[in-house]
Amino acid sequence: MSQLTFEEAAHSWFDHAANLIDLSYVVLAEAEIKVSQKDLRDPQVVGATLLIRTINNVRATFTLLEQALIVEARITARSAVENLLWAGRLVQKGDEFVDQMMADELKSHDRRAKFIMSSIDSLPEPIAETLQEVVERLRTAPISPKGLVASVVARDSVVGHAYLIYAQLSADAAHPSIDALRRYIEGESEAGSITLNADTDVSRGEHLKTASYACMALAGVCVAFNQLAGPTASGAEPLTRLADQALKLEVLTGLRSGGD
Repeated sequence: MSQLTFEEAAHSWFDHAANLIDLSYVVLAEAEIKVSQKDLRDPQVVGATLLIRTINNVRATFTLLEQALIVEARITARSAVENLLWAGRLVQKGDEFVDQMMADELKSHDRRAKFIMSSIDSLPEPIAETLQEVVERLRTAPISPKGLVASVVARDSVVGHAYLIYAQLSADAAHPSIDALRRYIEGESEAGSITLNADTDVSRGEHLKTASYACMALAGVCVAFNQLAGPTASGAEPLTRLADQALKLEVLTGLRSGGD
């Protein structure tokens, strides 16, 4: 049972997120990234950009929560959790996973080029030639185009448990599923009519869980980057302290029982 009012609990998670964001910037500033010939493909550089992306995802999540836009907040929290899955695999596999990320990008280009070519009956010749060159270039690339799937990235990962959170956020917010669309139907429908509501209801629990998911993701990505490019002088101990604080906050805000 929570010992705080909803406003106090929400503010506690907001403060916790702010502390995580501040520490993430410190870790980024202190990290000594040795840029190699791999350039943007260096695992340390990829880790740094993943951390920056996660910081911004979390900032967006809390901004949206303040506006009671729960669906949109859960979508940005999902992005943060996805970053965590990628960061966990990056720590484990390093260059190998960066190659897989590159293969995923090539696959995306390949799909888009083929879609345009197949969906338009007649393309101007210069455009058709350019698209064909893209497809041929992808076929001869050193890395074969191949898509990444979140469930596969999470498999056997130290952060693999986060996939279930990612899947839940995908199902009830990120995708226009029946579960997600049900939010906009108000209460029980009478025979022959339904009531639609553009302002989705936000329960205390869903708000606080979304906040905790975003914080969990940022903490995990920051730990991953600190391992890749550190450890930094100000990273490990404060991250451990904030992780302990998050567990206590889950109990205090009713997200976890004291015995868990």
